[in-house]
Amino acid sequence: MKKGFTLAEVLAVVAILGLLLLLIAPNILNRINSKNEVVEDVQKKMIYNATDMYMEQNSDIYPATEGNVYCMSISDMVSAGILSQEYVDLNGKGTTIEQMWKSVEVTITSDKGGKSYKLYSENECRESLNDKIEFAISPSNKKWSTSKTVTIKFPTLGPQYSYYYMVNGGEENLVQNGKTTTITISDNAKETNGIEVTAYVKNTVDSDQDEAVINGQTEVLRIDTDKPECSWEITDTEVSLTAEDKSSTATAGLNKTNKLSYSNDSKVTLLRDNTKTETYYGFVKDAAGNKDTCQKEVKKGTLPTCSLAVSCTKSNGWCKDDATISLTKGNGATDYTITKTSTVPSTYTNKSITVTNDTTGTVYYGHVKDSEGNEGMCNITVKKDATSPTCTLLNTFTAKNGWCKSNSTISFKNKSSDVNSYGITTSTTATYNSKTSVTHSKDTTGTKYYGFVKDAAGNTGSCNLTVKKDTVSPSVPTVNLYKWKNNDTKPTSSSGLSTYTNNTWYNGKVFSIPSSSDATSGVSYYLYTTTGKTSNETDYKSAYRNIEAQGTSYVKFKACDAAENCSNYSANKVIKLDRSAPSVPTIKNPSSGKWTKNNFKLTLTSSDSYSGIKNYQYTYSASATATGSNNATQWVAYIGGSETNDPKYSSNNNQLITSPFSLERNQLVYIRACDNVGICSAKTSTWIRIDKTPPKFIKDAYQYYSNWGPSRTDGKPATPYTIIADIEDVSLAATYYQYCKAGTTNCPNSASQNVPEITNQKEWKPDGSAFEGVSAAGYPSPLSTNSNGINTYRIRLGFTTDHATARYRLRLVDSAGNTTTTGIGRVGW
Repeated sequence: MKKGFTLAEVLAVVAILGLLLLLIAPNILNRINSKNEVVEDVQKKMIYNATDMYMEQNSDIYPATEGNVYCMSISDMVSAGILSQEYVDLNGKGTTIEQMWKSVEVTITSDKGGKSYKLYSENECRESLNDKIEFAISPSNKKWSTSKTVTIKFPTLGPQYSYYYMVNGGEENLVQNGKTTTITISDNAKETNGIEVTAYVKNTVDSDQDEAVINGQTEVLRIDTDKPECSWEITDTEVSLTAEDKSSTATAGLNKTNKLSYSNDSKVTLLRDNTKTETYYGFVKDAAGNKDTCQKEVKKGTLPTCSLAVSCTKSNGWCKDDATISLTKGNGATDYTITKTSTVPSTYTNKSITVTNDTTGTVYYGHVKDSEGNEGMCNITVKKDATSPTCTLLNTFTAKNGWCKSNSTISFKNKSSDVNSYGITTSTTATYNSKTSVTHSKDTTGTKYYGFVKDAAGNTGSCNLTVKKDTVSPSVPTVNLYKWKNNDTKPTSSSGLSTYTNNTWYNGKVFSIPSSSDATSGVSYYLYTTTGKTSNETDYKSAYRNIEAQGTSYVKFKACDAAENCSNYSANKVIKLDRSAPSVPTIKNPSSGKWTKNNFKLTLTSSDSYSGIKNYQYTYSASATATGSNNATQWVAYIGGSETNDPKYSSNNNQLITSPFSLERNQLVYIRACDNVGICSAKTSTWIRIDKTPPKFIKDAYQYYSNWGPSRTDGKPATPYTIIADIEDVSLAATYYQYCKAGTTNCPNSASQNVPEITNQKEWKPDGSAFEGVSAAGYPSPLSTNSNGINTYRIRLGFTTDHATARYRLRLVDSAGNTTTTGIGRVGW
């Protein structure tokens, strides 16, 4: 019988279980996640239901007003027993509902109970209340009335809020019952800027919030509480009634039967045929409905008469001075007065009136009264004009600086309204020719036109206008050019300046002055253009022009007179200015410091932005400055060619090199570039090293020296032989030597044969160990240098190896590649 599983069987079972887990694990995990989401939704739904219950229990605090947003604490609902502390922790945030959520935000979406919810894990919930206060006015503001009611409807809020209103900023009134109140206003209110009603809500529970949280206002218009008034007017032929009201419009009715009527029948004919007294009844009513009645007793009979007269200096019915109005009584008149109104006066005081002010026609009334109280009236119209009429002349052409450029029309710009005679002329004599305009057509430095006006009263006035006309352009300017005498100070005239030649290069600045003439209005200004091109020009105003820009500029002028007639432009003046040095030359060939046994020719490159390169110059003097003209001391123009004298020693500063450098030398040369106005660049330098002569052994022979020391047993010298040779050469400082033993392979025995170039080659550069003296840089130091630049060097060659007496030949090569070969010498011991 088997007692257990083998290892292979256990491993097979584990593998099968692993495969099954891979197949079912995703489904299990998805089911767990779905279950968690369902649980969380159920718990949120429980919170929302608890919120509804809490709002119903506290409906006075949380009314279901559309638009209100409330924030309710989870803790408050737990304390009220509506929510349980138990909570299924799905996210690891807490084990109680208060640890998971702090507050719930409820938004009332409709007055029928619609709500939306939002949970906050922190105290981020904020309340907001419906802020709309509604007003209703009756009757509406479009109608007049004696009073109006205003109904105020407040939004439904919680018990912590109180509701108030005030009228025209007056006493604060608390609304006690309900959220709607009606007030009555009976004060007069105009059609605009009426009575203001303000309503507002305060949070009376929160002592820190005394300001209104919600407010609104409206304006009440068209209230009239005053009765209209009667205004009577009685003449000798009729009785009339007018209704007058302070606020609204009013109508009136008039009759003799005392029958109520507002038909606007406000006039009644009065027949004065007896002495009977009649009573007239009036009725007035305004637009607001205010009413009043009145009555007037009128006595009929024969009225007294009068007539008015005016005394003044007259012309065409107009008084030209103060006028006195007097009255003549008639038909039983006993008293009289003169006024400016037809209304029967209460007193008769003015017996005459003097008219002192101008008037186009003012009616004056004479009032008379007889002993029985009958009243009569007469009138007269007075016209007075003691003021002279005025006028202004206008030139219809828009003049420039007071000058016309073409024909113009002279006309009246305005005349006094009382003018009835007028004229325009060039004469100083008043002329009334009824001309409203004249044409001016001739050039003139000034012609005066006169306008004359006269009114109906005979008062006269005048005006004038001077016309200047110029249609001819000035002459084309001539332009003179001058050099600035000081480039740092701008000149304003040609005084002391030298003439600049047009279209030539100059290393300073130029001052240009135009000159023109005009026969009538004179030259007023010049227009000029300066540009690097001849197109796209811009005009400027100036009497002259300072040209400072480097490069080529084109300047031209035209002259303009006071009337702004302008001439043609003058021909272009070409100004070429260069105040900048060329660039420092670049030396491309040969490389500085190299020796050559050929003639030395420089390849130079430089540039100049304006006048261009004229030539290159050189000098051997380190002290030579890099500024000045082409003829500056020590500088020589370099153009290439055949060199007959060494320029270093030439006294002719204008000497030009006619070939490349050809004399043997080892010298530093300084180079500069100069432009066509004589401005030269800063200097640069290069070495000129020419050596055309092979090295020369002095006396053309070796010097042999045997330095014998202490005796040796073999009879040989104690030290080897040393060869000492003195050599003259220009460029030996950078050379090497070669030697070979005579009779050996490739080493000729004849002095005329060359030593092979490579055999036993030893360079003296850089160690210089074969020379008598060696510089710190490892190069040989010359023993001396003659006036031609030829150096003398001393060579010591020691042979340290024992060998039989032999002949050796020495070949020297200098830095320029020149070679020489010595004779044959013997060395041995």
